Amino acid sequence: MAITALSPEQKERRKFRVTGSTAAGILGRSPYGPPSLACAVQRGEAEVEENAAMRYGNIFEGAIRVAAQEDFLRGRIPYSKEPDVYERVELSDSVFHAKHDWLVVHPDGIFPDAREGIQIKNHDPGIRFPGRPGSECGNDAIPEHHLIQCQIEMETWRSVHGSQWKIWWLPVYQGGARLKLYRVMYDYELARDLLIVLEDLWHRHINPEGPLEPVDDSLWKAWMDGTKEKTPPRRVSAEELVSSAPVNLNSLA
Repeated sequence: MAITALSPEQKERRKFRVTGSTAAGILGRSPYGPPSLACAVQRGEAEVEENAAMRYGNIFEGAIRVAAQEDFLRGRIPYSKEPDVYERVELSDSVFHAKHDWLVVHPDGIFPDAREGIQIKNHDPGIRFPGRPGSECGNDAIPEHHLIQCQIEMETWRSVHGSQWKIWWLPVYQGGARLKLYRVMYDYELARDLLIVLEDLWHRHINPEGPLEPVDDSLWKAWMDGTKEKTPPRRVSAEELVSSAPVNLNSLA
């Protein structure tokens, strides 16, 4: 039986839209599958098989959220705000972008008094995060697909709740007694370029009223081949991202 953190209503809202968790896949920047699969999933034509990390991640999500909040309240996290602003943590329902209703996100938690959000990850201990948790800015320290998800969630949340929301935390649990917390800062230029490229990909490959063109996976395959010899979690530039996505930003001008 599949275990999911999303309700049937939330899953229905995601259909024919881009989401925070599928944006990297649609862009061809996810190690978990080609963009053709990500687009097919959003059209309701395919399903992603849950692996152990996803299944246990959903089971452990509440506990990881509590553990992260505990670290904030105890003042253990560098560059976090005063502990008392983390006393309230709330769950969020579906949030649609105020200007782009093809984009919907589901943050894993919101600290309303801190004006910060969290996106929780459960990973195998063998997956390396070369950056230092709690560093001044974790944008350089996390895999590209996680960075894309956090930027998309922040961009969508900010469009509804205001520009004061500039930080998303990425709690990463890899077993044992240590929870890693990465501080992700909102990147205006990257978020802007992501919206431009994703809207074009959504229109061409996901929108039921669009042309529903076939997706070219060749760039994703080349990107995957290039990552086999290294573990490349690093900061991705907007220029690099859009030039290697299934559509080139320059073609949208």
